[in-house]
Amino acid sequence: MPQKNRDDLRTRQKNCLSCVNNIAERASDKGIGCSYHPNSPAGSVFRTAEDYEILLNGLNSDLIGYCPDVGHIAKGGMDPLTIIKKYRSQVNLVHYKDMFADGRWAATADGIIDFIGITQYLIETDYSGWIIMEDECDECISDPDGVTLKDGVYIDKLLRPMVI
Repeated sequence: MPQKNRDDLRTRQKNCLSCVNNIAERASDKGIGCSYHPNSPAGSVFRTAEDYEILLNGLNSDLIGYCPDVGHIAKGGMDPLTIIKKYRSQVNLVHYKDMFADGRWAATADGIIDFIGITQYLIETDYSGWIIMEDECDECISDPDGVTLKDGVYIDKLLRPMVI
């Protein structure tokens, strides 16, 4: 789990990968597919481009896929599309979440994430997995239904026409 710091980072990363790969092996033995979703709190063990190299070269890609969360990628100082392109062969699930340039979570389409470009790339590379829309903006607390409806309009107007 993310802690308040990144002390003993390489040991923590190694331990995390060992656990994740072992769980994926047990799941695979039962016919269950898996995906790993890194996050971006300050104490996360997989947060930066260097961390992602360690993570995505350390996951047993025969047993577990990669779930890029575009908001967490951006919060870690990386370009989501670049990361998705680099590790596309491992991507089996995608999370869309928007972020303002200052690092605060934004409602979908109010921030800096290029959902159109990412979606176009996924289409071009025959991605057939799920894309999950996620919002963690402040407005989600006060008006979750309104945010969900707004996401639906965004998807219907801009993303759905790209795949139909």
